Amino acid sequence: MIRSCSLKILNDACSCGFSFSNKLLQINVTQVTRLNYLGEKKFIYPSLVENEIEEMHVRGGGPGGQATNKTNNNVVLRHIPTGLVVKCHQTRSLEENRKIARYLMQKKLDFHFNGPFSQEVIQKAEDSKLKQQKKIKTKERLEKLKEFKEREGIT
Repeated sequence: MIRSCSLKILNDACSCGFSFSNKLLQINVTQVTRLNYLGEKKFIYPSLVENEIEEMHVRGGGPGGQATNKTNNNVVLRHIPTGLVVKCHQTRSLEENRKIARYLMQKKLDFHFNGPFSQEVIQKAEDSKLKQQKKIKTKERLEKLKEFKEREGIT
């Protein structure tokens, strides 16, 4: 006679935990989402398909005078299937602007396809949650200090 038994199944798509006891039968199935992380905080965005991207180099503008106005170092990327456009003119180097533009396009596509589950939205939610927790801790600490001062008669 088996008194208790436990079975755990791990798959790429789902995680299933099954436990059986004498009087209890419990099945927990949870969806596992796989995120690509480098280290602890770096997220790897999905790779871009070069056939789906149209790249143009246009003349830059803004502060910098002749050095920026004469050279074609402003990169404009257009994702053909979605129609999303990214412009990048952060540096004077064309190669650096190309890398930055591709990174910005990956972020934009992640937000376009995943919406509220995109990495940027998740990161903002985590940051606001940490900020709120810090506020609560500070408020509790100040209340404790105020109570201590009242109890000890310190003004």
